[in-house]
Amino acid sequence: MQTYDQSQAIRFTQLLGQREAELRATLRTNEDWPDRIGEPEAREVSDFKDLAARRGQATLDDAQAEHVAFELEQVLAAQYRLHDGSYGRCQRCGEEIDVRRLVAMPATPYCTACQAIQEHKRPL
Repeated sequence: MQTYDQSQAIRFTQLLGQREAELRATLRTNEDWPDRIGEPEAREVSDFKDLAARRGQATLDDAQAEHVAFELEQVLAAQYRLHDGSYGRCQRCGEEIDVRRLVAMPATPYCTACQAIQEHKRPL
């Protein structure tokens, strides 16, 4: 039994599609960002503080791009689950995900309890 009805499935499809488009646009923008360290203007920097600030910004840009790519993977996986009929079931325990959670976070692969477990896992 699914935790959502057909009209909600259409809405989830729309939400996920919109989010996918936003994330892809963000990634395209990130690809256009220059490598701030290798740009000619960076070579002309006479102040080490400016160079450090440029490197710091480049690091932030890379982290943002990594986060966006991860979220895009989650959105694409959720779209796949919608098509194969497994959307709305926790990918860890198999229980139904509360529809309120799905509305708030349409790409979530986990129920609330399993999400808490995932967040508290420590690498070995």
